[in-house]
Amino acid sequence: QTTVHINATVDLADGGAENYFLQADENGYYRFTIVPGAVALRVSAQLQDGSSINRAVNVNVASGQVVRQDIDLTGGAAVAGMVAGWSANV
Repeated sequence: QTTVHINATVDLADGGAENYFLQADENGYYRFTIVPGAVALRVSAQLQDGSSINRAVNVNVASGQVVRQDIDLTGGAAVAGMVAGWSANV
């Protein structure tokens, strides 16, 4: 079984960025929570053989919403993730 380590950077609309360092589960899934809004999600998957695969997608997350964003990492792995919008009311 291949272990996939995920480095995710979320570029926020205000010019800031949030970084996440995750390990995908046995099905290739990962999940993290961000501030709501339109963001650019950059993902780098580090594979056991030392190679990496990089992708970027735009995601819009409303407060309290969970967004599934599948990212095709052609070349050795597939990762799917959930991005949850943070809400002060939760």
